[in-house]
Amino acid sequence: MKTINNYKRKKEPLENRQLILDAALEIASQKGIDNMSLEAVAKKARLTKGGLVHHFPKKQMLVDSLFSDRLQQFNQAFQQQLAISSTPVLAFLRTVINENPNPQQKRSLKVMMQAALNQEHYRAMFSQWYQENVLADPNDCSPAQLILFLVADSILAAHVLGFYALTNEQKQRILQFLETLDLAS
Repeated sequence: MKTINNYKRKKEPLENRQLILDAALEIASQKGIDNMSLEAVAKKARLTKGGLVHHFPKKQMLVDSLFSDRLQQFNQAFQQQLAISSTPVLAFLRTVINENPNPQQKRSLKVMMQAALNQEHYRAMFSQWYQENVLADPNDCSPAQLILFLVADSILAAHVLGFYALTNEQKQRILQFLETLDLAS
C-alpha cells in the first residue's frame, strides 16, 4: 500500500529566499550589518532558523547576496545610462543623479554602502566594479572626468548617508552644468 504524504510547503523556495533577503535588508538598514543575527532575520521572515540556513548557511553568505543583488540593480541602471552617454563616467553620474530608489532600494543601497565602508571584501568588489565599468585609473583621466566621478561619489554618499536630499530640479541643473565640461580635456 502506497503512503500518501499530505504535507505541502506553504511557500516556494524562491519566495522564501526573497522573504529572507527582505527581512535581512530591513534589519541591516535599521541596526547595521554587524548587529543583524540569523535568528532575527528568520523571525522577521516568519521562517525557522533551519529554513533560513537552508538558503544561507552563514551570515556572510546572506550579506554577500544582499550586496551582490544591489550591485546588480545599480549596474542595470548604469548600463541603461551608458547606452545614451558619451563616457562611462558621465553614465555613472547620470545613474547616481537619476536613480530614484524606492524605500526598499534605498535601504539596500545603504546596506551595500555600509558593507563597502566596513569590510575590505565589499570595498574590493565595489572597486572592481568601478574599475571595470566606470574608471579604470583615476590618475589616467581628464580633470573633467575626475570632477564628474567625484561629484557622483559625493551625491551617492550624501544620499545614502542622509546628509541632504537634492530635488529633481537641482539634480538636473547639476547634470546640465557638468555635461558642458569638456570631457576630453
